[in-house]
Amino acid sequence: MKKALLTILICSASVLGFGPRGAGLAAQESEEQLHVVRFPERKNVKIDMMRSSYVPGARMRAEMEFREGQMRIKVRYDDMKPAVLFGGDVTAYVLWAVNRDGGAQNLGELWVRPDERDDEVRYSTGLRTFALMVTAEPYYQVSKPSAMVIFKNAPSGDPQAPSDPLTFDDFTPAPNHGFDDLSSVGYDGEKPLDVVQAEKVYQLAQDMGADQYASDIMSEADLTLRQSQQMARSSRSRGGAREFARKSVASSNEAIKITLRRKEAEELERQIAQRQARMEELRREAESAQERAEEARQQARQIEAESQRKIDRMEAEQTRLEQQKTRAENAVAAARSELDRLQERQQQLNRQNEALENQNQSLTDQNQTLESQNRTLESEISEMRQEQEALQAAMADLRQEKEVLQDRLQGALSEVAETRSSARGFIVNLPDILFDTNEAELKSEARLALAKLAGILLIMTDLNLRVEGHTDSTGTPAYNLRLSQQRAESVFNFLARQGIGSTRMTAVGYGQDRPIADNSTAQGRRQNRRVEIVIAEGEVAEEESQN
Repeated sequence: MKKALLTILICSASVLGFGPRGAGLAAQESEEQLHVVRFPERKNVKIDMMRSSYVPGARMRAEMEFREGQMRIKVRYDDMKPAVLFGGDVTAYVLWAVNRDGGAQNLGELWVRPDERDDEVRYSTGLRTFALMVTAEPYYQVSKPSAMVIFKNAPSGDPQAPSDPLTFDDFTPAPNHGFDDLSSVGYDGEKPLDVVQAEKVYQLAQDMGADQYASDIMSEADLTLRQSQQMARSSRSRGGAREFARKSVASSNEAIKITLRRKEAEELERQIAQRQARMEELRREAESAQERAEEARQQARQIEAESQRKIDRMEAEQTRLEQQKTRAENAVAAARSELDRLQERQQQLNRQNEALENQNQSLTDQNQTLESQNRTLESEISEMRQEQEALQAAMADLRQEKEVLQDRLQGALSEVAETRSSARGFIVNLPDILFDTNEAELKSEARLALAKLAGILLIMTDLNLRVEGHTDSTGTPAYNLRLSQQRAESVFNFLARQGIGSTRMTAVGYGQDRPIADNSTAQGRRQNRRVEIVIAEGEVAEEESQN
């Protein structure tokens, strides 16, 4: 069977003045001059996009309108070629919104269809002041833009939408690519480029180890990729091949995102374990040092007591000798005949006195040694105090790292759905658009959002969940209570299938009893129809009734 081949058509270098270069050889700028635009409320603003040398001849224009708290963005392009034609690791274009503080938000993939010379793509963001930028990436769910900038917006010509310059340099290195521009690059292979893109992204996910960290999603990506490859062999199924290829690309991107997060979580756990082990080692060393110090103090007290007993014995002996000398002198007058004997005895006493003086000098030397040992002990105690202070500082660092982990958790949850922090824990709000009217079956977009949430919770094994279903006041209270319970249980069962233990979760329905908005308006009823997931350590508390 003839296989589809990727053929790069390169015009003669003598005609067009360039040829293919090695991967990643194109010169990269470390920073870009962007133009941050302040968009007015409820006004349609059109902005021209300036192309880079990567896509000569391509044109792009953006149209923005801010209303109801969201910026609606329409991007129209002409004469664009798919990113996969760059070769190397490039598979996708990504549209970025860069705020005035230099923070870059990934708005999604700019999908250029191979069979369309011009098309329109729509996006939305909560930002109102930002610059637009398009980059080439190895996959579209990247968290930072690469230095391979394809388009950036020009300054605004509308006086109601003023723009300010911004120097942006928070880039990752440009991905490896085979061509510095696409002016003379074409494609005549039998396999659709959408399938080629899906194959490259799936291989990238495998190389990163996504089979280990997101096996279910990788299985889905593999299945849809093989379906697209099979359909691509039939000219009548090219549309189906494109659809399954796009599904495979989305699954591979999600698997890559989960893999990166789980690897980051594993690295954090490893660092925390090392810190805890070091803290335990320092604690044991401090206890051992304290025990050694106490033993040294006891030995010093014993030596001091023994020295005092020797001094007491020496003084008692000195007193006794003096008494003997006095008796001897009194006896001289009474018994001259014993003079020689007493003189000899006196000499003996003198020798004994000399020996006692030598003993006294030895005791003095011992006292000096004890004083030196006491100074050494005081130095060791000071060092132990310093080690204890270092331990306290290390414990403070660990507490700070825990707070950083909580901030990262809230950021990860916010990417899944609207999240807020409360006394009960983090609350993830799933609106009623995730269910059909009067139904408890989850829609596909709901399952995708919950799968992302499950990926986070599989890492944070110490977190528990309380799934709470709510309705508006339409219908009877009994029906609303039953529907809210069914929706909460539907979310509960889906998360259990994703690997979240049922012992970590509780599902309860409150019906219409706990509204957060006025049920007399359509907007209020829409806000009241919701499923909230409360996430916290230990047992998740039940919210007190507001009635």
